[in-house]
Amino acid sequence: MLSGSDNMSAVITHLADAGIPVLLASFSLRGSLYALNAITVQEVIRPRKLTRVPHAPAAVLGVINLRGRIVTVFDTAILLDLGARAQTAESRIFVLEDDGEFFGLLVDSVSDVTVREASGCGAVPATVPAHQMKFYEGTYRHKGQVIALLNARSLLAAAGSAGEVR
Repeated sequence: MLSGSDNMSAVITHLADAGIPVLLASFSLRGSLYALNAITVQEVIRPRKLTRVPHAPAAVLGVINLRGRIVTVFDTAILLDLGARAQTAESRIFVLEDDGEFFGLLVDSVSDVTVREASGCGAVPATVPAHQMKFYEGTYRHKGQVIALLNARSLLAAAGSAGEVR
């Protein structure tokens, strides 16, 4: 649930100060590794038939019924200005909850769940465009790769105004 943590950076700082590790749910998107703090992820599901939402922003793929809950599914790549791409057999949806409302973030594939020391969170690369900085919390290194930690609340807040209407 996101509602209790408006500022994930403050949470990570608190965890680092307390020496508590962070659990990261990582995924691939257009060849790069990203992660969400696992405490924000309700579950990860396979994509299923979506019901389109007329006049929704381009990033809104549609809605699904997940055990009686309506989940609005967004294309994470569009939210991050990486462009749309067709789903594959490896595509997954990360389901998040915010104030009783459920959201899904479509990703190319799930990588793994890793435990990282909160104090090991590095800075967001300077190559990230200024208008997208709000989506990033920092970076971690794992198995020789850089994982960009995303701010789920910022992604969800931007989702309602993400791009042109279909």
